[in-house]
Amino acid sequence: AYPTSTSAAAAAAARSGAGRCHDLLLQARQQLAVCLCCWQRCGWWPDCVGALLGHYPSASEALQQIQAEEADARAKGDRSAPPRPAPCQGPRQLLAALFALGDVCPPEWPAPGASQQIAATADAAAAAGGPRPAVAFDRPTHMQLRSKIAGSCECHMAALADLVSWGAAAESKLVRAALVRLCVKAGSLGGGMSPFLVPLLLEVLREQLDAAIKAQQQIKAQLAKMAAAGQGAAAQQRALQAALPNAPQLSDGRKVIELLIPLASKPGFKAALLEHKVVGMLAKYLHKLANRSKEDSQCHPVTGLVLQLLAALCNPDVSMSPNAPR
Repeated sequence: AYPTSTSAAAAAAARSGAGRCHDLLLQARQQLAVCLCCWQRCGWWPDCVGALLGHYPSASEALQQIQAEEADARAKGDRSAPPRPAPCQGPRQLLAALFALGDVCPPEWPAPGASQQIAATADAAAAAGGPRPAVAFDRPTHMQLRSKIAGSCECHMAALADLVSWGAAAESKLVRAALVRLCVKAGSLGGGMSPFLVPLLLEVLREQLDAAIKAQQQIKAQLAKMAAAGQGAAAQQRALQAALPNAPQLSDGRKVIELLIPLASKPGFKAALLEHKVVGMLAKYLHKLANRSKEDSQCHPVTGLVLQLLAALCNPDVSMSPNAPR
């Protein structure tokens, strides 16, 4: 087992008077993380990651063959293929999987604050008149465990994608915080995790924006139809007030933007975001927010978040320069 800053913070909160029940819950969570790490290290079957994601061994080889054929048909774009089945876990199980996977993954690498420490050391050496030291991070720990977890995640990409998509669209800040923690740790497993996770988050954002734009178009069409039928402004206003509360809004993208802001400070995620041309996507989103801000006050804080994300992505000193202070 290895200590994490999150567990240490939770332990401090429990000792500060949060209650004995919170302390016992934290202890149980740490013990579960130790057991899951042993499970993953020993390579027992079924694998730990698959069990957390709800993939339990099936006694029917024929059923597994059918599921594999359906997955291949969906991957090839066959329209006659059945859609992907719904997640086999409920919200509580999905939240528990987010926390458990985050606990099992080894600590983030490079460690938080490593860049600042290296930059401070280099500045001190330059101030003393000496040569700037070469930038070198400590080697990542638990390399065998990282490799095993990455291999298990590769075998359950579909379930992991469902978990990430569910967490990104959740309204709960607890769920999205657990997802950010998992993404940061998973990004330290290998170079392929960041390019895998970023498109999933962007797809959720794209779906939210498309749903909001479609809802606005439908509302405008309904109001135009009412005006053509000769209905007055009062009736149109009542219809508008009845439709807006249940309609998707442009401000719904805030949930994904709040996830991308901390991830953009990580080199792997920032590179993946730039490779997927997220700057252009955010610029279009910003334009739509500006047009909608007069009618929807919720667009103002989202506009600030989008600008903050764009500033981090467009600044070469963030996550790109080894000697940068951030």
